[in-house]
Formats: sequence, structure tokens, C-alpha cells
Amino acid sequence: MKCLTCGDTTWEYVGDAVKRCGCQLELIRKALFAKAVASRPNGDFGEWAWLVDGFVSVRANERMMKALGRLELIQNGRLIGSGARIVDWLEKNSHQSFYIHGATGTYKTTLALAVMQEAGRRGQRTAYDIGRELIDAIRNNDLGKETSSTKQFRSLDQLETHGLPFCLLIDEIEDTASGLTAYTLSTIFRMIEKFKAFKQQLVMTSNRSLEQLLDVWKYRDSQFLKGAAMAEDYCAKIDRRLQEHCLVLELKEK
Repeated sequence: MKCLTCGDTTWEYVGDAVKRCGCQLELIRKALFAKAVASRPNGDFGEWAWLVDGFVSVRANERMMKALGRLELIQNGRLIGSGARIVDWLEKNSHQSFYIHGATGTYKTTLALAVMQEAGRRGQRTAYDIGRELIDAIRNNDLGKETSSTKQFRSLDQLETHGLPFCLLIDEIEDTASGLTAYTLSTIFRMIEKFKAFKQQLVMTSNRSLEQLLDVWKYRDSQFLKGAAMAEDYCAKIDRRLQEHCLVLELKEK
């Protein structure tokens, strides 16, 4: 069958019996990405609206590429590169899970969203959440409060029933000053465990290194939990699972 739009005769299955041409698949994937972006908890996609083509858009943005030239991407103390090499490496490894940390203004969110866009282009379901609002959703779910965020959380919490490739981006994970309880910490650990078990993609950004994040959580959690030992146990489990499931990356100025 010949596509009336692009003339291509190569078609792919979408679902059990529906076929689509490559040009239509691209439109569908962009639409799915746009839908995921539009449904982010704080509303408008705003400053990232230009990121419609993932890493293609990043390379086409001269201002951003110039800024990336002043940054370095580091994994486990090893320098990966700067500028275009950052973009090339992330695109090549865009199927991986990441914990990306660095100071404000190092383009963590933009690059993480480009990774999510690549997942959408591969046909994966995508979702975006903010760390603080995810914590609030977990807490509200525990309290039995029905909100749009708790519905989204329950959808994320039932990955094994979807049977589909999935990519979740949790942005600004360190912003969790309230809502840290035994339930929220155990739920965060269980979600990470589930992503690892079902080989789903998880991308997290933070201003803090993983070690700094968990130190802050342990301090805050000890105010909510029965004791510091319980907080330390949960944080150790989260640390172990994230280290196993994610590539830990740092973006820093040269």
C-alpha cells in the first residue's frame, strides 16, 4: 500500500491489526509527546515548547549549544565531554535510565526532556512529573484524597498491567520539603524497584548529587519517622536501586 502523503510503501503495525506509514507514526509520536507535556502537573510546557524534535532541536539551538560548550558531562568521575559531545552521548544512550544532577542553569531538564522525546519517538509511553508534586500525590493517595495527581500516580504504580514500554521523567526530585513519611519513602523505593524489575525507563533530575539528596532526605525523614535508623534504611535501599538502574551523571561548568 502506498502512502498518499509521502509515497512510502513501508508500513508498521500500531497495535494488533492497525498499520501506519512512517510519516504518520512520526506525527502520532509527536502528538503523544505533546500530550504528555501538556499533562505535566504545573500546566503549560512554556520555555521548552521548542523541544519538539528532541536532540535535533537541541543541536539546532545555537544559544544552547554555545552554553553546553561551557559545560562538562561526567559519569562516575570520568569526563564524557562537553558541547556537542554531551548531546551525541546522551542521544546514543537515550534508551538508558538516568539520574542527572548539577547546578541550576546547566540544562538538566532540557536534556532530560530530549531523552523523553526520544523515548516517544521509539513508541514508548511517556510521562512527566515534578518531584515535589509526586511526593504530594503519594501522600494524598495514602490519605485517601482523590486528585488528578493521585490518579496519575496510581497509573504509574501499575506498570506491570500496562505491558508497554514506558519512560517517566521526574524533574527536580530534591524539592520534597514536605510529605516525607514512612509511606512516601517506601513507595518511592517500591516504584524504583518496579521500574528496574520491568526494565522501564526512569529519568530523574536534581540540583543535588545522589549522595547529597539522600543525606537531606535522611535528615528530614528523621523528623517524620520513628527514628533516624528507619530513614537511613529506606535511603540506603533507594540509593542501591538507583545506582543499579540508572547512569548517574553530573553536568558542571568547566
